[in-house]
Amino acid sequence: MTKMRSAVPRISTVYYFRAPTKSFFSPICVGKSTLYVEIMVGGTVFYEGHKYTRGTVFCHKHRDQTIHDFPKGRPYRVLMLLFENYRHGKWNLPHIGTWRHLDSLDSFVHDTLEDFNRDAADRELLSEYLFSTLRLNLKNPGEAEKELPLAKEIFIVRNKLEQMDPAINWKKFAAHAGYSPSYLRNFFTEQFQIPPGRYRLQHRLKAACKLLEETDLPVRKIAEKTCFQHQETFYRAFKRNLGMTPAEYRNRRKPTISES
Repeated sequence: MTKMRSAVPRISTVYYFRAPTKSFFSPICVGKSTLYVEIMVGGTVFYEGHKYTRGTVFCHKHRDQTIHDFPKGRPYRVLMLLFENYRHGKWNLPHIGTWRHLDSLDSFVHDTLEDFNRDAADRELLSEYLFSTLRLNLKNPGEAEKELPLAKEIFIVRNKLEQMDPAINWKKFAAHAGYSPSYLRNFFTEQFQIPPGRYRLQHRLKAACKLLEETDLPVRKIAEKTCFQHQETFYRAFKRNLGMTPAEYRNRRKPTISES
């Protein structure tokens, strides 16, 4: 028996729109059972008394009006997605939100335009992909407010990682903050452009290098001080990231006394 696909709204139009600089145009009033999505790629718009910029996502439903007002001579740019058979009561997307991971926005726009315009595109499969990607990346205003204190807490975690604090427990921190561990890791990576595990490893190795250069401590002790449970683990991580063993690093970096 063929597996039934989920009944998501069907994509009917994908269009990259650049607002005209000189001509006036009127907004569109969205029809029934239609979802008119405008994802801001650049520029500025004014909508219902507020200003919005890149990364804003407008999900216009029945009787909503599309964006059209912008600063003179500075046209905005959006990726427009038009879905049919949208049921507001079932999916209930926020009218205005933001794109969760801005680094992925440009590639999403490029891939969406390319996939939609491909002759052999499977519109049903594409509809599922676009609608699910929209829902995963759409962050509503309530989330944005909640993430402001979270951003401050993430800096505390970063400091603990830099200090190689062995007491830090990512799962407990996630439970205390009210988020899943995977979401927090993604949020940390978005803030600092590096996963937390990699960030901590970099600072442990940096501290190890400093001890190798400035002290005569045995490698075993340095591994302990930089929170490696086993000397072998320390050796592997050091050589993989610096291209040499700790002993080789010490011999190359340790200052030599010049003969008079």
